[in-house]
Amino acid sequence: MLVGSASTLYKTLLDKELINEEFAPEYFTGRTIAIPMFEGESKDPKMVKELILKEVEAFKTKGLDPVVFEAVRKDMLGRMLRRFDSAEGICSILADSNILGYELFDYIEDLKNLKIEDVAERLSVFKEETCVLSVVNALAKEE
Repeated sequence: MLVGSASTLYKTLLDKELINEEFAPEYFTGRTIAIPMFEGESKDPKMVKELILKEVEAFKTKGLDPVVFEAVRKDMLGRMLRRFDSAEGICSILADSNILGYELFDYIEDLKNLKIEDVAERLSVFKEETCVLSVVNALAKEE
């Protein structure tokens, strides 16, 4: 909802040429951690970070759009179910569930039962003081 390819912010970042189409949000989880991440190329990564944090604050203030939430939830559910179409996808799901300590179909059930209030509550993890910006300059000359 925040910066996926169908979001307003994603389109704004593309239009301003702050990102390219390879930019992607990710969510890394472990047994005791959950980290939202955004990765991609940018001419001005600090501005991208600022605009993401500004969009989070707007979501916190205005609330989340229930229609958009439902569309994103269903999209995520569909992508998860498509992972069962291949041996590689099933192996990946089994490995993830074993490592993270959940049952095979828990993630699907969690997505089915996800409420907009749950997502709104997760916005609290986005704070300027806890954000980290890591920039790799691939064009730097080796000395």
